[in-house]
Amino acid sequence: MPQREPVLLCLDILRAARHIQSHLGATTREEFASDQMRRDAIERCFITVGEAMNVLAKSAPDVAARVTAARQIIGFRNMLVHGYALIDPAVVFAISKADVPPLIEEVTAIIAESRPDFLAP
Repeated sequence: MPQREPVLLCLDILRAARHIQSHLGATTREEFASDQMRRDAIERCFITVGEAMNVLAKSAPDVAARVTAARQIIGFRNMLVHGYALIDPAVVFAISKADVPPLIEEVTAIIAESRPDFLAP
């Protein structure tokens, strides 16, 4: 399979991170914990974020290094995929609220430098 350009991987991350925010909306931690479909959707988006970051770290480590939590993102993806039985909805909720907004900012800045047209409305 051909390797995706770093900017396209960043765009994949950005889109999935925005989906996380959209799926979460104003949901409370308790609502999130009891809504299996919402949890599944958000976890799937985190898997996309983590896989794109993993590929980015291998193909363009200089770009991946600009994302503060790159290693943690990859580790979280691995936990979601391989440690699925240990997933705590409260942890997924907390990461969604605290860590996704800065990720969106960092990846948006990376995209804006090389392909601002990708960010146009």
